Amino acid sequence: MTQDLSLPNWQLVLQAMQALGGRASQCELEAYFREHFPDRKISNVGPDATLLTVNAHSRIHHASGKQARRTDAGNRYDKLFRRGDGSYEFYDPLVHGVWEVAQDANGNRSVRQATDMPVTSAADPSGEVAGTPSAEASGEGGGRFALEAHLRDYLAQNLASIAGLPSHLSLYTDGAGVPGVEYRTDVGIIDILARGHDDAWYVIELKLGRGPDAALGQTLRYMGWIKHKLAGNQSVYGVVIAAEISDKLRYAASVTTGIFLMEYDLKVALRLSRQLAPDTNTGT
Repeated sequence: MTQDLSLPNWQLVLQAMQALGGRASQCELEAYFREHFPDRKISNVGPDATLLTVNAHSRIHHASGKQARRTDAGNRYDKLFRRGDGSYEFYDPLVHGVWEVAQDANGNRSVRQATDMPVTSAADPSGEVAGTPSAEASGEGGGRFALEAHLRDYLAQNLASIAGLPSHLSLYTDGAGVPGVEYRTDVGIIDILARGHDDAWYVIELKLGRGPDAALGQTLRYMGWIKHKLAGNQSVYGVVIAAEISDKLRYAASVTTGIFLMEYDLKVALRLSRQLAPDTNTGT
């Protein structure tokens, strides 16, 4: 296939999907790009697939996901669906249901299902939560991954509200327009990559339901990559966010510079709904 340099990368992703029979993993898409589009940046394949995927939570951080809409409105970016096993297929609202980019009163956006998928959907037989790995592959329940995805996206949209760091933060976007959510690097995927008002770089790793003790080495690896590839002489910090920080992690972080440990609380308040009085005027 001859590469058309006039086409944006996301259109080439759709071409690759078509050539691969309408279903492909990210690795298969990247392999196709290496063979047929060698001049394109391979690290952009994943983000471009995300912006096209109707049930990918992280699409809200791309320019195409900043507008609240339903996927039955004919938007040109609503083209793919992510299956429970992590692979992509072409989106069909009759099979996958209608999804939407929703926005609440505070301006926070989220991806959610607007209409139910068929019970016997062939597209996602595992019943996993949208945009997350399968429970079998991950060893964890889909609901937990969904919660982590929502929490990650909430933090990415409200970075300025994080207190206790040397600077207020904003989400990083690279020169290709790829936002710093699930940011792909040569050494792994960073949950959130942010910049401080002091021009420092912040690698943010969110650990929900998984042991955070091993998070320090992972965060340091990402920090090293950012330092060598992007930051240069600018400072690089790591932020590990977990429901509970263990003493093991505190001891390890105490001899490591540039690491911040944070705990979060999730609270749900319930109130009793007003009940209607019994109807006493019914006839016999």
